[in-house]
Amino acid sequence: MMQLSLAVAIEIWLPELRDPHYGYKVARLRERTAGKSHERPLSLVVLGTSRTTYGLQGKPVEEALTHELGRPVVVFNFGVPGAGPITQLIELRRLLAQGVRPDLLVIEVLPPLLSNEGQVPWEAHWLVPDRLEFADLDLLQRYNLPAAELRRACWTNWPVPWYSHRFAILSRCAPAWLPYQLRLDMFRAIDETGYVPSTERSKSPEQHRRAVDYAYQQYSVYLKDFHLGGLTSRALEDLLDLCRQERISRALLLMPEGSEFRSWYPADSWAQIDSYLQNLSRNYAAPLINAREWVDDNGFTDAHHLRACGAAVFSEKLGRELLRSLLGEHRSPSLTERSVKLGTSEEARP
Repeated sequence: MMQLSLAVAIEIWLPELRDPHYGYKVARLRERTAGKSHERPLSLVVLGTSRTTYGLQGKPVEEALTHELGRPVVVFNFGVPGAGPITQLIELRRLLAQGVRPDLLVIEVLPPLLSNEGQVPWEAHWLVPDRLEFADLDLLQRYNLPAAELRRACWTNWPVPWYSHRFAILSRCAPAWLPYQLRLDMFRAIDETGYVPSTERSKSPEQHRRAVDYAYQQYSVYLKDFHLGGLTSRALEDLLDLCRQERISRALLLMPEGSEFRSWYPADSWAQIDSYLQNLSRNYAAPLINAREWVDDNGFTDAHHLRACGAAVFSEKLGRELLRSLLGEHRSPSLTERSVKLGTSEEARP
């Protein structure tokens, strides 16, 4: 009976025990966007990777947009470690199913993942059965993930949540009992904009070098022989298709990268990436914000994740860039009223 009770509770009230990365963030986002439609603030949600998780401080962006638009704006950092277009697509589908509809969705693009290296997308390693909902499974087959195997594992896990979600439960109730690498409670500490307040410690030059070398090990397989395309690119296009179908204004974002990380791209790869993203921007009426060179090297922990000081620089500039790129010279009390600039002029909201 206890197993069944917890399984039902996870389905209805405690999604953070299934997928803590998603669950804690959606709970905070729903709190901030609740209310009657005419009373709700405008909402800007940024779907992203760990670069967004540690890099976007929502408060300065909220302040800039609220001041210029003359009405409340909620900016929410929905960055999730290990995410990519497939995870972002799952997250958007879940948000819509729960009645959370952003006025503007900003989609972070992680360029190395646009390579068609390998047959299984990089983020598949993070899409494990205990994080997935049954509604997610049909989608995964499209991207060469073993949907049938994952479905069996989900059905095996569902009746025994005290075991299958034990790390999430302990992370919530007794985190000190778990070693750091097994804890799943990092997003319990998010601020009201979804940002994880920094607890960073100064690194010695040797520690910093090891962190950069580790980043290179992670991404070199995608960058050494870069060829644009594959399943990750398909998922990004499917995500933009869903935004257009649901009449959600959208934008694309390239997060900052340190000079050493930028040097890892082969000479001709960036021309491919830039051309592809510019085409997506035009075809989907999604402004492209290229922030790759916004932060100097002192603002990074490992050449591509931002320290708190780097996040502050990036976030302050992002507020200005959103106004410039999405609203142009016209200032309006409503993002949706400027639908021509936001990419939905042909898609009037119902």
